[in-house]
Amino acid sequence: MSTEKKLMSPPILPQRDSNGIIYIYDVFHDVFQIEVNRYNSVHVLDQIVVHVGTYINSFPPYTIDIQDVHLPRYLITIPFSAINSGKYDVFYTVTNFAGNKANSESVSVQFVRTNQSHPQYTANLTAVGYQSIGDAYEILTIQMNDSKTLELIKNTPFYCEITPNNSSVSKITEIGENPDTIQNTVTNEYGQLKINLQGQSGDSCTIKVAAEDYTGIINHTIGTI
Repeated sequence: MSTEKKLMSPPILPQRDSNGIIYIYDVFHDVFQIEVNRYNSVHVLDQIVVHVGTYINSFPPYTIDIQDVHLPRYLITIPFSAINSGKYDVFYTVTNFAGNKANSESVSVQFVRTNQSHPQYTANLTAVGYQSIGDAYEILTIQMNDSKTLELIKNTPFYCEITPNNSSVSKITEIGENPDTIQNTVTNEYGQLKINLQGQSGDSCTIKVAAEDYTGIINHTIGTI
């Protein structure tokens, strides 16, 4: 067993705000979400473990299977209940079938566990367009703006959650294993973002989007705006 010296790209922390902070009571889920980009020489049975500081690790390891090999990134979670308030360096380790290990670069994050969270502002979400792909997929375009000033929320990292309304609508990373359909996770200069949805025409869902200090909600029906 050996450990490679070359570091892989750092993990992505979509719940972290622009100041590097996660206010635990503000996020949508009960888990800390870590995204790992697809790395070179990925193989079936590779195992990924995320490390939060010195003593907190994801368990069980994320094991790459045949369906994962071509994914653009992998989502790993750790319960917030396992993490105390404080600042941590987060990185991951990949172990291949031969037992060789490679570490990633680290990224810093601060967890704040308090009911007195940072200020939250309401965003207006407006569906401004959609593109149907076959009978089961849609690329939805949403525009975000401040609900009071109407200022566009431009060039801002965002995170979204989909809740089906008596349907099976879901958010997916890419459509038909086509990497060209992977959407940016930052709003553009027009305050717009794109979401890949899987569902049938007429299916509905509630979309909640968070972008730094802004949170907005919109109801959407597949095939309409």
